[in-house]
Parts: sequence; structure tokens; C-alpha cells
Amino acid sequence: MSILRKSSNKSHETSALVAGIAAFTTWGLVPIYWKLLKAVPAAEILAHRFIWTSVFLIALLTSQRRWTEVKTNVRSRRARLYCLASGSMIAITWFLYIWAVTIGRVIETSLGYFMTPLMNVLLGAIFLQ
Repeated sequence: MSILRKSSNKSHETSALVAGIAAFTTWGLVPIYWKLLKAVPAAEILAHRFIWTSVFLIALLTSQRRWTEVKTNVRSRRARLYCLASGSMIAITWFLYIWAVTIGRVIETSLGYFMTPLMNVLLGAIFLQ
């Protein structure tokens, strides 16, 4: 039994490592994509991200039959406020990120995104205790 567990853990570790490398590689190449879209306004790119993400999430929630969880959260004032606040923060940071890359500020945006996890922990500690 322990041999099987070790093999399974090793498999999960390997797939996690591959997924991590793929995610960071993709994230590192994203500025090239935004640079190619230089002629498109940052607000339009952000609008497309919002629309296509919404379409994907609707399909995912439907396939997983999780609309009852969404309804529960919509009824909660606190959940609505948290979703509105976090969604607004994400929209603002993505808009600034796309805009900054298209005007040639890739190094600055990279530094900003390097600091993002630190800010997330700080805001979580302040607002969520």
C-alpha cells in the first residue's frame, strides 16, 4: 500500500511541477501577446477578457451543476460586497497591466506583479484577519 501511495504522490508532484512551469512560462509570455495587441485599446482587451471569462464560467458552473452555490452567494450582502470589491480590484489591476505593457513599461509591470502576492497577504491580513 505504501509503495502505491509513494508512486501516486510522485506522480502528483511531477504533474504539479509541470503545471507550475507551464503557468509561469505562459505568464512570462503574456506581455508579448499584449504587445502584439498594441493597436487595441486596453479597455477593449479588458472587456473581451470579462466577456469570455463569463462565458467560460457559465459553461463550467452549468456542467458542474453549481448554480445553487451562486444563488446562495448572490443572496448574501457580505458575499456580494466581497465579490464586487475583489472584482473591481482585479479589473483595475488588469487594466493597468495591459495598458502599461502596451506603452512599453514591461519591467515596471513585472515588478508590480512580483509584489502582488505580498499585497494580497497584507490586504487579507487587514480585511480578513
